[in-house]
Amino acid sequence: MNRIILVIIILIQSGVTMSQSAEEGINNRYDISSVVKTKNDTTIILNTYANAEITAKTFMNNESIKSWGYNIFIDGKQYIRQPNIPALNGNRGFADEESAKKIAGLVIIKIKKNILPPSISINELDSLGVLNYRDNK
Repeated sequence: MNRIILVIIILIQSGVTMSQSAEEGINNRYDISSVVKTKNDTTIILNTYANAEITAKTFMNNESIKSWGYNIFIDGKQYIRQPNIPALNGNRGFADEESAKKIAGLVIIKIKKNILPPSISINELDSLGVLNYRDNK
């Protein structure tokens, strides 16, 4: 895979454009987020996480407070540790494990779709039912 990426970079830097069949071959092997063509060259943006194994694991932050967080792993390596509810001020963890799982699942979807960084908005928290009224203040 590294050799293919290196060849693509060399081709792009040298101004050589790929034929349509070559682009289709790359599209079949890798998930191409977008191919932007200009008059003189082709720029290819690869989604390196499309075929990766991405998993989440929840954890309890503190047994006395009973708040939850999550870790995201890509191919077995920790990529994100999120002990707090993203997009909210402060350092509150999730109220329950199910809420942490919902947001971790959304983060995985964003990574798979090459939406990086996989930021979470207050609207997304609300639409997944993670926010309590007290969290909005």
